[in-house]
Amino acid sequence: MLLGGMAVSSVAWPFAVHAQQVERMRHVIEIKIDRLVSAEMSRQKIPGMAVAVVKNGEVVLAKGYGFANLEHQVPVTTHSIFNSGSVGKQFTAAAIMHIEEHGKLRLDDHIARYLPRTKARWGSITVRHLLTHTSGIPEYEDEIDMRRDYSERQLTELVGLLRRRSAPGHKFEYNNSGYVAAWRHYPRDDRRVPCGLHSREYF
Repeated sequence: MLLGGMAVSSVAWPFAVHAQQVERMRHVIEIKIDRLVSAEMSRQKIPGMAVAVVKNGEVVLAKGYGFANLEHQVPVTTHSIFNSGSVGKQFTAAAIMHIEEHGKLRLDDHIARYLPRTKARWGSITVRHLLTHTSGIPEYEDEIDMRRDYSERQLTELVGLLRRRSAPGHKFEYNNSGYVAAWRHYPRDDRRVPCGLHSREYF
């Protein structure tokens, strides 16, 4: 039994050493990342952020830094929700292409076919125009009150009432307006999105 125990111990020992080395490396990496993030937050005056480091499909580090709300001193966690800015356009375009592949719409369909009836007049604007920034619709953010909460329907109607800068398909002009309307094309029942976005808002 003693020999057997020694045999097991001699085999298990290298694995234990390896596990300790991996843990030490993780700790060293975390310290370096902490220093880097802290320095950048200080330099760029960032109140809070969340960081994920992934290597070969494995999460090396997932951690929150600073505060999500300065007034109430709410710390950032790995579950904090941030405004992703224009990164959302990529997900919206991919979502639209997903339902296009399933035959639920066509890129050259007029968007009025899918949007709720309001005072807005969409004319010959197509889904393709929205996704390629060629709808002629100007930037809506110059026309809204940033302190107010708008529903998706309200924002979509506001966008549809804006005076066109050019005819659909005639000019490229990057802005957010087209993607506000494009997001309304994605059926609410399908907004689970296969990539795991379980909480999201388009505004």
